[in-house]
Amino acid sequence: MKNFLIAMVISVGCYFLGWQVANNWGAGVLTALFGFVLTYFILLRRSFKKLNNLIQEAMGVVQQAQSLQDPNAQLRQLDEGIQIMKKGFSLSSEQFLMKGILNGQVGALEYQAGSILMQLKLREELQHQSVKARKFQSKANARFKEAKVYLEKANEQSWQTKLTRNWHSMAMLAALQFREGEKEEAIKNLKKVKGPGSSDPLYWGMLTWMLYDNNQPEDGLIAVTEGLSKNEESAALKDMANCIQNKKSLSFVKFGMNWFMFFPDHLTRDAAMKLQMEMQEQGNEGAAPMNRAMRRQMKRKT
Repeated sequence: MKNFLIAMVISVGCYFLGWQVANNWGAGVLTALFGFVLTYFILLRRSFKKLNNLIQEAMGVVQQAQSLQDPNAQLRQLDEGIQIMKKGFSLSSEQFLMKGILNGQVGALEYQAGSILMQLKLREELQHQSVKARKFQSKANARFKEAKVYLEKANEQSWQTKLTRNWHSMAMLAALQFREGEKEEAIKNLKKVKGPGSSDPLYWGMLTWMLYDNNQPEDGLIAVTEGLSKNEESAALKDMANCIQNKKSLSFVKFGMNWFMFFPDHLTRDAAMKLQMEMQEQGNEGAAPMNRAMRRQMKRKT
């Protein structure tokens, strides 16, 4: 906003300069237009450079968190990244779109923090520590609640979401809404970002699952078919289509950990074991062997 006002002031000065020099109002308009465009472009670049530097600093901290093995250390790093990102709100008065971008980034980091807490909850459940598991669930709920506030602000204007092409922010909001029972609103919001999300099988998997879980299997089949038309090699979408056609429960394990980034509540004991087996079958070097609790649980199921 400040950039626009400054450019307007400069353009007024340019108008009078052009009018005085050429003694012609047409020349004044041309110089005013030139002054506005040049000034606004320079200020725009300066503002987004500051924002980009801030985001890079925050993402550097977040990437360090992803390399850590200790979830508690990951949470501390995420919180540091969130605080760095929040500094950017002081820049948001300079330029349109900046506030929406920052809200989306902070909301996504809060969501990620909630997901880590859900993993800690699962760890305690596997060790039969129900009291600790409930505490982690409560902490996760608080982070998801905070994430929803920022994500709603980030997606207040649909045109902003389309312009930035950040479908992940809207998808996280839709996942939260769906979990809270706002299923129709969640599906509606997810469909709004079909354009930027259409090239990612995960987008179609999320839309298909929501439709199917909302007792709309026919619409779910249409969605997964459309997704396959744009992502023909997706084994995860093929598996979903097969499940719908055979009236089976949908499987999302083939999407890997990316699925649980949006639906951390789906990472149950059974899902964790299936995911571990899937990763090992695919020869994923990042798949750690199942711990004792997981192996015992698997034996009970078999």
